[in-house]
Amino acid sequence: MSTMVDLVTGELPSVIDTFQQLHCKGNRWRNEYAAEKHDAMTHMRASQPVESAGSVESGDEVAQLKDLEIMTQVLGPRSRHHKGYGSMPRLKAVGGSRATSSRSTYDDREKDKIIATLKEQVASQEEKVAGQAEQLAAQAEQLAAQNRRLNETNEVLAQLQKFIPGFQFQPPTGPSSDTSNNLSNN
Repeated sequence: MSTMVDLVTGELPSVIDTFQQLHCKGNRWRNEYAAEKHDAMTHMRASQPVESAGSVESGDEVAQLKDLEIMTQVLGPRSRHHKGYGSMPRLKAVGGSRATSSRSTYDDREKDKIIATLKEQVASQEEKVAGQAEQLAAQAEQLAAQNRRLNETNEVLAQLQKFIPGFQFQPPTGPSSDTSNNLSNN
């Protein structure tokens, strides 16, 4: 990798530009994560007030974030070594906390997306189950009503058999072929 020193000023590229050089080949990013993070860093850098002659143009007294601070804010804290800056003080020496892995942060976001998708699927399945439970309850109610009517009919038939000697009930013939076949066989 070649360091692209500005020939006019002799300055090295910023850490954000170096991030782009490391993660972009031609006009293509190596992965979506790097592209998203670079966009966030350049957007944050562009939204910072520009200093001119010792004063801030926007009128705010907010200090302009430096590129390394922007990179740390977007990507999260890194190990104590920063390319182009060398080793930083040990965290124990300055009372800092341990840096979290950017991979675990990325994995956590992916896990959160998967969990959200699964929660949506569970909610959808619960709606389907509730609908099916309602259908089953309605069918059970219909079946109970049919059973009540059948019991009433059987009671009436039993009474008719008591009062009318030789009474035999013949089921009505229906459109089904099974019923008509049974009748023709008798």
